[in-house]
Amino acid sequence: MEKKQNHFGIVLFVIFILSVVHGAIYLTISLNDNSKSAGTNSISGLSIKKIPENQNNAVFPFFSEMFIVLEWMFLILGTVFMILKQKIDLRKEIINLYITKKYYTHEKKQTDIDVLYGILQEKKHLKIASISKVFHIPRETATEWAKILESGNLASMYYPQFGDPEIILSQ
Repeated sequence: MEKKQNHFGIVLFVIFILSVVHGAIYLTISLNDNSKSAGTNSISGLSIKKIPENQNNAVFPFFSEMFIVLEWMFLILGTVFMILKQKIDLRKEIINLYITKKYYTHEKKQTDIDVLYGILQEKKHLKIASISKVFHIPRETATEWAKILESGNLASMYYPQFGDPEIILSQ
């Protein structure tokens, strides 16, 4: 069974780790700097206190703060994009399955699990959430059907890092 690579999810995870590390380093440096005057040893740092005129390092904290903000904005927007993409893909798959299910149910009298296996042979992989919607059954029942097909070596379950579990046709 081939596993799908979710490169975007991996990139988001790496950016998250870098953002946390960068934020921790920034807080450590800004809280432990040489100037221990009031207002500079808090998280807000020099952003709420007037900077003395003799300090020339005001540019570095500004760029560092902006970089942290941009990292987190990219991370949040990327996560929202990934969630919306998964929802759109699920809706497309559900619409496709409704059309395919009509074809298989009008062909001859079969049980729902036989119809599911026929659709799986055509599509090669299906999400448990879409099976649940199309057949109007709870997700637990769809998972049980997938396990029945898996016990007969007809299909296998795949649990991706992000998203719903899938059932994949065995080769």
